Amino acid sequence: MMVEMLEEWKNGSGTPVHMTGDKQNLKRKLYNCNASIYFNRKCLSKRLTPSYAKIKIPNSSPAHTHTHTRQKVTKLRIKDEIKFLHSKKQKLNS
Repeated sequence: MMVEMLEEWKNGSGTPVHMTGDKQNLKRKLYNCNASIYFNRKCLSKRLTPSYAKIKIPNSSPAHTHTHTRQKVTKLRIKDEIKFLHSKKQKLNS
């Protein structure tokens, strides 16, 4: 009881000084978002394709035989994912 009163007095309001679950959850989400952005940038720089960015092209399509088209589409998918993650990060920060 005395410890709780001391924590409230230090904080200046009725809430304890320690971090609440919402702030920990927000911090974890931001950390995961930053890690995903870092991973996607590394994949672009090293020309790797993550499993979520693999595009299936039907055999009947003329683009099926062209590896250049497939590389362009996967690169575009990774760039779009980075843009999405940056917007998600902005929403979490605001």
